[in-house]
Amino acid sequence: MRRLTREPLVHFLLLGGALFALYALRTPAPQESSTPQRIVVSQGDIEHLALSWQMQWQRPPTPDELQGLIEAYIREEILCREALALGLDRDDTIIRRRLAQKFEFVTEDLAAPPEPTREELAQFLEQHLDRYEIPARVSFVHVYFSPDRRSGSAEEDARRALESLRAGADAAAHGDPFLLDLEFHDKSVAELEHQFGEDLARAIMTVELNAWQGPVLSAFGWHVVKLAERRAARLPQLTEVEERVRRDWEAAHRVRANEEMFARLRARYEVVVESPAHANSNAASAADRSVP
Repeated sequence: MRRLTREPLVHFLLLGGALFALYALRTPAPQESSTPQRIVVSQGDIEHLALSWQMQWQRPPTPDELQGLIEAYIREEILCREALALGLDRDDTIIRRRLAQKFEFVTEDLAAPPEPTREELAQFLEQHLDRYEIPARVSFVHVYFSPDRRSGSAEEDARRALESLRAGADAAAHGDPFLLDLEFHDKSVAELEHQFGEDLARAIMTVELNAWQGPVLSAFGWHVVKLAERRAARLPQLTEVEERVRRDWEAAHRVRANEEMFARLRARYEVVVESPAHANSNAASAADRSVP
């Protein structure tokens, strides 16, 4: 018996049993109600379950599958109620964020914007012209010279070809095969940067019209280019961007309505933000160091 009382495992088991007993005494057992709680699975719930199944599997559920969906719904409802009764939703970051998100969705639906007038849309466009500016666009042809195929002579070959092209030579007789097109129509700077890189995109916007220019370097190699058309950036008329302006106006209206709603809710609460202990200690240390 003395040996047993000296065993650490025995001490651990006794301590665990004592903690378990203390927890059982301090935690009230769930109260069993003589009247069972009522769960109603409405026709609308069933239709929603069937529709969700059909959207996922591209066919309606069979009777057995639908019955399984209903049983799963009932199980989820029971477990959810029991979890809420035990307070399992408290202090759970994911649940808190999801509830806050759902509340914002509800308030967005309640704050559906009215139909804007054309004057309101025109005013919104005027206030946000930078969003809707139609960028400069160009159309051009080019001849490509590959650094891989020409072993370091691509730039020099492009210069010699430029002289021939300016003298009236056929563009098809020069250059190397190119992965993309040889002619580009109505392209913006952003589109050219995506396809060729920044250097060629910026250069093509400044070259002379209807004359062979180059060589110009891109992400692929060297190019001799001939600009056929350049259209300057401009501000649009409302009729050109009305649908975009309408969507943006509605989104801005929802954001503003949500912020106003939150401000009203915020006013109903007294908020106290305590300073973290480590911040206080850091501030105290700093104050001590500042004392001469």
